Amino acid sequence: MLFMKNTEIRKLFLDFFQENRHKYAKPSPLVNKTDPTLMFTNAGMNQFKNIFLGNQDIIEKRLVNSQLCLRVSGKHNDLDEVGIDTYHHTLFEMLGNWSMNDYFKEEAILLAWKLLTEVYKIDKSRLYVTVFEGDTNDNLQKDEEAYKIWSKLISPDRIILGNKHDNFWEMGETGPCGPCTEIHIDVHNDEEREKIEESVFPKKLLTPQTRELALKAEFKNCSNIKIHSIYSEKCFNNTNADENIRWDSEPKIVK
Repeated sequence: MLFMKNTEIRKLFLDFFQENRHKYAKPSPLVNKTDPTLMFTNAGMNQFKNIFLGNQDIIEKRLVNSQLCLRVSGKHNDLDEVGIDTYHHTLFEMLGNWSMNDYFKEEAILLAWKLLTEVYKIDKSRLYVTVFEGDTNDNLQKDEEAYKIWSKLISPDRIILGNKHDNFWEMGETGPCGPCTEIHIDVHNDEEREKIEESVFPKKLLTPQTRELALKAEFKNCSNIKIHSIYSEKCFNNTNADENIRWDSEPKIVK
């Protein structure tokens, strides 16, 4: 695994997606003056919100951006997590690639996998993925499509099924929503990883079945970095829900 500065990570990310036909969109101001629902920009998708809601025409089908965000506003801000772990910060940067009616799950997953394993050169044996397991209460099915795609790239014992809280993205009762898949990076050193496995099952008892349980135990105990490939699959429409949300400016695309 390579150790890089944030400037290197950002450059490699933007370069990679621009090489894959994504247009660079300049970041929005941190103080958001065009959306009455937000005091500060809290996500890289803020400037594309009207496109997702169908209030603005698509300008480019593939976009990439780097956005400075403040965690103190908006739903799902995880503010309580600041100071507890090593990766929730009050001020943070989001790197995002966006498809506007162009590619969907398969290419999003393949691009993310290629970025991590070939560009950032992260050891594949340290990667786990999570996939939405479904939810009977809301009549939501397991994300079989994402599971099948990941099964071609990674061992099934590294695919963890996640519930609606962890692997279903939504911001409210109406609007874009859908299952999401995440890539998690195990940052334990080799000695720590071995101890975790042995704490679950001694080596002499490790079989393909018990190793899967040990790997999942390792996943649950690791400090991890999340990279989301989020795709909207369903939209519950309500014509009155967002009638007051209109942005004054369109995304700034650099040709």
